[in-house]
Amino acid sequence: QSTWGSNASRDGMTLPALVLVSQFVLGNDCIFEIDNHKFDLSEVAKAAGKQGIQIIDSGGTQSVYHIGPCQSITAPSSSHYGCNSHKCPAWEVNYLGYCYCLGQTMYREASLPSKKQSFQLQVQYHLGDTSGSHSRSVAYQFYCAESDETPEISQQPSQVLAYQVKWPTKSVCGVSESSEMSVAETLVITVGVSLVAYFGLGILYNYKVQKLSGLDLIPNRSFWTELPGLVKDGISFTITFVQSHTSSRVPIDSNDSGAVRLTDNTN
Repeated sequence: QSTWGSNASRDGMTLPALVLVSQFVLGNDCIFEIDNHKFDLSEVAKAAGKQGIQIIDSGGTQSVYHIGPCQSITAPSSSHYGCNSHKCPAWEVNYLGYCYCLGQTMYREASLPSKKQSFQLQVQYHLGDTSGSHSRSVAYQFYCAESDETPEISQQPSQVLAYQVKWPTKSVCGVSESSEMSVAETLVITVGVSLVAYFGLGILYNYKVQKLSGLDLIPNRSFWTELPGLVKDGISFTITFVQSHTSSRVPIDSNDSGAVRLTDNTN
């Protein structure tokens, strides 16, 4: 879930700034909490380190990529053209030595897959370095695997300057459910604790102050003794009330067939 907010300036261009809905825990950029699912990529980030993982594209671009799963990584060597201090999770250095940020960590959104998709978590980073009127972006797709494997990166042919990273990792397997409780669970716990406190303190008071013993220790014993009878009377009254309103019928004359009698007024 995300919304677009105020404009931000990048390289002389005015671009919309992405304002993220709280989908991750503040204070740790590698923990994501979405729809009661909690993902922790801290171990993957630790293994990648500040320099990130280096991937060499053996295809036509001959680019070298430096990527981290969720944190900003150090820009490649300053000997490359265009490397700057952007907070980027991924960098590309092409065969000419030009350096590009593929997206900024402050402009990101996380989502769960649809039923047709096989990955467990997707994290997208926006507003990377621009070329012409387009800015770069990168989408990380994390797959469940028995161990952490080397990710693969490619450009998405259907989008301009959009990259995709497929990252197999054990960190997204068996994702833990969020600890948030529903309203019903909260109500049950509150009522349960209240009853325990009521009877516990009541018994202690009757024992210490009133000097009672046995069943007389129960606070308001007469009320609790009469409660089953009161509940039974309430149920009986409700049943009688419902039956009296559903079984009432307007009496019908047995001689009335319901036909309309026509009167001859010609005489």
